[in-house]
Amino acid sequence: SGCNYSAVGVGFKVGEYKTADIQNRAINPLHILSAKVKDGYMAEFYDEDVFKGNKLALNTSAPCLVDQEFANK
Repeated sequence: SGCNYSAVGVGFKVGEYKTADIQNRAINPLHILSAKVKDGYMAEFYDEDVFKGNKLALNTSAPCLVDQEFANK
């Protein structure tokens, strides 16, 4: 299902990533269902490309983004 970190994991260094950047890593952004965030860091997810639309900011890991109502966007 992808929740609870059950899918293939891919790491990203600190930076800004557009949809095309994620797709170039062979990831469909719609299939990101969980996220691990290291202590002291924050990850921001947007439901539209180029940092637009609704934002989800995480400063802790999220084992299931479906619970955050942000999966598949």
